[in-house]
Amino acid sequence: MTKLINACAFTLALFAANLCHAQSSTDNIALTVSTPWTFTFNTPTLLENDQTITNAFTLTVKTKSSNCSVYASISIYSTPSGFSPSYSPLDLQLTSTTSSSTSATTAAINVTTSNALLFTQSKTTSAYTFKYNMIFRALGYDWYAGNYSYTLTFTMTQP
Repeated sequence: MTKLINACAFTLALFAANLCHAQSSTDNIALTVSTPWTFTFNTPTLLENDQTITNAFTLTVKTKSSNCSVYASISIYSTPSGFSPSYSPLDLQLTSTTSSSTSATTAAINVTTSNALLFTQSKTTSAYTFKYNMIFRALGYDWYAGNYSYTLTFTMTQP
């Protein structure tokens, strides 16, 4: 069966503000959103090719007390009525970092409802930045037309 998508908008929202902080005064993570996180698929070419928001956001991490790991996950999502996606089309890809003591990879990392490890950072007195592209993989013609909203959660854990 062929499903025709006339216009499909995909919007991601993270918390209520563009800049969010968490943790303590010595160990913290901050998110800075650089550009709106919206994807629109309204032509066959857009459905058949990945779309990328370049430098979509920056994570700033400071971990004085111990090493840390930073994860991303989809905490809430909504899809058109009657549709349940079988996979997550959302990837995050590191484009640059100011850290030389991290396990970060530049390979695209798929984000699902489970925690996806973005990187680990060694204990340090400095704050380091990690810039990411947001990639929405090609949907093809199996997804229902409509709006898809996802909320991402970034988590910093320490042993």
